[in-house]
Amino acid sequence: LEIGYCHVEYVNQSEPNTPGNNSGGGDGIQLNGRYDGYHIHHTIIDRNVDSIGNKYCLLVDQAATSPVLDGGIIEYCTFKHNANVLGGVILGHNLNTIIRYNTFEGPYGGEGGLKLSGGSCQGTLIYGNKFYNIAGKGITLGYSYSGSGNWGPSIGTKIYNNVFYNLSAYGTNWGCIWNERTAAECKNNIFHMDGNNSVAFTNFNGAVWTLSNNCFDALTSVGNSGQGTNAVVANPLFVDASNKDFHLTAASPCINAGVYVNITKDFDGVNIPQGAAPDIGAFEFI
Repeated sequence: LEIGYCHVEYVNQSEPNTPGNNSGGGDGIQLNGRYDGYHIHHTIIDRNVDSIGNKYCLLVDQAATSPVLDGGIIEYCTFKHNANVLGGVILGHNLNTIIRYNTFEGPYGGEGGLKLSGGSCQGTLIYGNKFYNIAGKGITLGYSYSGSGNWGPSIGTKIYNNVFYNLSAYGTNWGCIWNERTAAECKNNIFHMDGNNSVAFTNFNGAVWTLSNNCFDALTSVGNSGQGTNAVVANPLFVDASNKDFHLTAASPCINAGVYVNITKDFDGVNIPQGAAPDIGAFEFI
């Protein structure tokens, strides 16, 4: 299944002509079935304009009694959501999904930009994405709900070379990456709160982290997981973050400060690395 070069917005009604049903919001796109190797790309789902309803920009899940979804790719998409929408993307019962080179934009808190929960996910690779102006979580790694077939928590999640900018706490310090009882490897990410009171990592109920070569604008922005090894604590010096340009300037401390994680292209398609080592963030400096 391939969905590409689409634009979805004003998702404000659900079966309005069916007796007994009221108008309500739904998902921008929902896949609920066996779609091995699904590919969703170059698509904008703009729920920031929706006036009613809930749900997500994109939902990809499968019943626990059926075969799981294996090998999907979500890339070069933009997901926007407001206070009438639960969040950007939610995955459940997914194996080996790749989520890369996407833009997740708030301003709503709620479920945040990307959620791996519900039916749990295994072996998810998340890299080269931009998360910005979200009031709350950027990525949620949650435990499975009771009807998910006892999959337990999401496992084997790898989060590399993403940018988290101007995420603010929504009620509590949920964190750019909120982790409940799951294991996650996070490397080469930039967390720049731009003065907001959120944190990079929230460890909830026994999460397990492997952290290295991440950039934090301040130690107060780290959260309760610890900063890991080879951390950079400094302003990443973006070209123009207020206008969503997260390329690095020549003086950025993130240049050549990353670690090899088998990612060969950045958000723009530039080869990694350009220097002695990979850069931290979604863009290599050239």
